[in-house]
Amino acid sequence: MDFETSILCTSSQNRLFSRSLIDSQPEDLDMWKKILYKKQAFPDNYVDQSFLCDLNNVNGESYSIQQSFFCTTAVTQEICCTCIFVVIFANLVSETLSPSFVISSSGLLVVIFYLFFSTFLDKTCYNLLSKGFEDLKSVVIFMSFALGFSSIMKTLTETISTDTVYAMSTFMFLVHLVFHDYGAHAVIVSETISINAAVFATVCLGSRLPNEIYTFALLLIGAEVFVLSPVPRRYIQENCPFGQVVLTVLLTCITMLLMGSFETPYLLCTTIVLVCVNFLCPLYFVYCQAHKRHISGPWDEAVVWSS
Repeated sequence: MDFETSILCTSSQNRLFSRSLIDSQPEDLDMWKKILYKKQAFPDNYVDQSFLCDLNNVNGESYSIQQSFFCTTAVTQEICCTCIFVVIFANLVSETLSPSFVISSSGLLVVIFYLFFSTFLDKTCYNLLSKGFEDLKSVVIFMSFALGFSSIMKTLTETISTDTVYAMSTFMFLVHLVFHDYGAHAVIVSETISINAAVFATVCLGSRLPNEIYTFALLLIGAEVFVLSPVPRRYIQENCPFGQVVLTVLLTCITMLLMGSFETPYLLCTTIVLVCVNFLCPLYFVYCQAHKRHISGPWDEAVVWSS
């Protein structure tokens, strides 16, 4: 009897306590605090509307389909530039393209882009009168070293088979495309790794050319495509969206025309890659946004920002 009586007493006390909480809840609603060190007149699992006041970025930043398509233009440009470089190398290997034409045309393009960029686009950073001589001196030093080391690069991979050189170059170009800076603030972005991978691939391919002049021409094209061209392209991407689209379409057309001069499988592979990058990937990215849930709040780890 004592045991049954204690059970009945306990259950009645619990009912009274629950009824008192329900009755007192509307009055003490404003007194609830999100703390654990103080006993409150609420159940442990009780929360009110102020519980979510410190949350931010509940569903993450949403991107429209237009923004997604525009962001892929930088990736498309880099893929096209890499394909154009490979096509130039293939024509140099087959000796259907003269190295003198490559050197003169690349030099002319550098001068045109330098004058245009320094005069019209970035007047604050470039001044022809003050920095023209310094830039010219840097160009002369680079060309001197490139011409001097062309004979060494020509014999650098003599003991390595051509298939191995092509495989290494392909892998390095993929590394270059993965780590390239497309304007996204991500951990994987590394301009140093991207440029070094492209330079390594250029050196490997240059060792398979007929003579030193061909190697020198390929080095100039490699420096222009992978080192110099990202600067004006990044400026156009950040300041002129229409120019970014026009440049992307132009590079895509040039790439398709050049790849069409080879066998059909190369053109087909290039077309598939460009379609996936420009259409399928943005559409899939927008679709996946509906399933993205990123909730940040006071419980997150502290992040130290460099001043």
